[in-house]
Amino acid sequence: MSRILGVFGVWVILGFLVQNVAAGECPVFKCGKIKNQKDEHTCLQYSSEWIVQKCSKGEYCLGDKFNSVESVVNNTLCAKQEVKDRLPGEHCSKDTECYNQFKCHKGTCQGLVTDQRCVNQFGREEQRYCSPGLFCDSVKQTCKEVTKFGETCTAQAPCEYGTLCAMTKQDAGFSCKKMFSLQDGELVDLTQVFPISTVAYSKEDICQSGHVLRSDKGTYCMPGPQLIDSKRVKEKGAGEVCKYKAFRNPNDLTEYQEFTEYSKCGFNTNGSGYCDVYKGDIEYTSAIEGYKEALQKVDNDCHLLSTLSKCKNLKNKEGKAAKKWEQAQFYIGEGSYAAAADNDKCVKSEIMRSFWEGDSSYQLTVTVFLSILALSNLI
Repeated sequence: MSRILGVFGVWVILGFLVQNVAAGECPVFKCGKIKNQKDEHTCLQYSSEWIVQKCSKGEYCLGDKFNSVESVVNNTLCAKQEVKDRLPGEHCSKDTECYNQFKCHKGTCQGLVTDQRCVNQFGREEQRYCSPGLFCDSVKQTCKEVTKFGETCTAQAPCEYGTLCAMTKQDAGFSCKKMFSLQDGELVDLTQVFPISTVAYSKEDICQSGHVLRSDKGTYCMPGPQLIDSKRVKEKGAGEVCKYKAFRNPNDLTEYQEFTEYSKCGFNTNGSGYCDVYKGDIEYTSAIEGYKEALQKVDNDCHLLSTLSKCKNLKNKEGKAAKKWEQAQFYIGEGSYAAAADNDKCVKSEIMRSFWEGDSSYQLTVTVFLSILALSNLI
């Protein structure tokens, strides 16, 4: 079954990189002191298990690309990772962190205002130039106001942050609707959703479940697929059977079909395998309500390409809710839950830093690392 990903920054599918072997032992990742270091900056080393050692301030274990399998397996080094390319409306501490050399003013990256020209060096409109509440009009090539909640919308004028352009069976036309507002079983048309509006979230987030069923009769909001067996940890390692159910009938939301997959390895401390997570599982569904509350606090202060936790100083409660949902988005992909499950303290701060702390650079570094693991003979 295909995966349906939300977007944290721009998430990637990790399934073909995470180990998925029949009844195999998973590697163990633990914090520790690395012995016999070839370099004082060594942070990751393998013997009978992976030992992760914390890097100095400003450096991270997987903060850069690697040049060879050997450098990762035997002597992976800490690397500096700069903060840069933050969008207008996102947090910053200095100008160099902001996209296109925009100014950092009072802790926020600045951008272009209404009617300013938003064209890049190649003569194309650049959505990242405009301030929150604006988009770059592809015809006029200037920043214009987004369409407000409840107003008529088109593919050329995206809806404001936290809403999507949609039409239900009862509607006379398309309008901007709140995320997670449509009930399961409802027929919905999403053809007018503008692409830039779906970078920080998915078209499917118009539904209360964040999931749709596409059929020859149309697109319906539906409960997401979910695990039948509640035990997510497979103590014998990878390759254990995980049973799921998928709902396929919009007229009967209790009817489902079963399917199976296999547990996968991640960066955990006990060598266990874990089942994948889908949009019907508790890790995802429990995050939606808190995220909806957090969205009410943004007042259109978010750039259309920003994840919510980056674009405003939310109160502690709303900030945690935004982070929880963005992390839940990461789970919805093959092997992604396994990567984050049961991480040791150093694994959280050095390998999985961007997942736990909310940095989109995680996407590249973990992909590189997992692909290298797949090439090695150690696991």
